[in-house]
Amino acid sequence: MRTLILLAAWVLVVFGRAASPYGTAIDVSTPLDFITLQNLRLDMYTKIYVRAFDTNSASFDKSMVTTIKSAYVTRFSVELFMSPNLGSSVSPGDQVKSIATGVSENLIHADGLWIEVSQTASKWSADIAKNREFLHTLLNTANQLNFKKIGIFTSSDDWKMVTGNTLEFASMGLKLWYYSGDSNGNFDDFVAFGGWKAADVKQTVLNQNVDGAKVNLDYYKFSQ
Repeated sequence: MRTLILLAAWVLVVFGRAASPYGTAIDVSTPLDFITLQNLRLDMYTKIYVRAFDTNSASFDKSMVTTIKSAYVTRFSVELFMSPNLGSSVSPGDQVKSIATGVSENLIHADGLWIEVSQTASKWSADIAKNREFLHTLLNTANQLNFKKIGIFTSSDDWKMVTGNTLEFASMGLKLWYYSGDSNGNFDDFVAFGGWKAADVKQTVLNQNVDGAKVNLDYYKFSQ
């Protein structure tokens, strides 16, 4: 019976792709167990973004290892995100390196790394120039560590507040994941900012109760 359910889910995913250029995803900051992830996958969520970083300690979050591994086993596409801490004594380079080390030591598979630029989730300075320099170091280190995909997770308001709406990072070809209160399964609400004329991922509903778990809901472009 379970084989038939999984086959039906696969058929829906394949034909869903033909009908829509967008996939459904979730993002999480707290652990999820294997059964919950399995149920979420059967509910047609195909990608998961996992916060793999403890902002307070400015280091890899070991509590998310089992979630990441279970997500991969249940056939999610897995990407990681971090909410960096400029006020920490840990350098920006070492903050990113801690994730790379955690991925390597725990034999984790992940398709990308997103850096969150948010006044609430991340810890930034009131000094915009310092924020830009810090972000440059984070990104340069991520590039040196050969993460497959690197992007920025932010909103128009946060980007303006933290970076002064600089265009320099979009010109580097970075992907964009933006916050949105719009729950429609498209990107029609997106308004260009920071040099990005289009986005790749859209966060829609926060703290949604799905299959007994509190998750955030997202849409992503299959092309990203």
